Amino acid sequence: MSRVIRKAQTHSSGEARDLLAALMATELGAPSKCIWLISPWITDLPILDNSAGTFGPLSSWGNRPATLAEVLVTIATRGTTIVIGTTPDPHNRTFINRIQALGAD
Repeated sequence: MSRVIRKAQTHSSGEARDLLAALMATELGAPSKCIWLISPWITDLPILDNSAGTFGPLSSWGNRPATLAEVLVTIATRGTTIVIGTTPDPHNRTFINRIQALGAD
């Protein structure tokens, strides 16, 4: 099954974030074999509010909002292959470095 989320100037960035959060919550509950995340720019934004500790797989990150990188690494530790496609912009390199550092831990 494929899920495609497209964002354009005419759509709210909040809508895209909400959709991505719902997708990540679903993946925590029932991980896919592979997730492709394709975006020209990617930022390690808080994506799931785990302040109440309701996302058990995120418990190692503490009871606080979990970032996209933390959620992706958690999903990867459950056996999912994560493929990220983005541009070589230095902003994106920061996100990729964060993913690699978290994955190494």
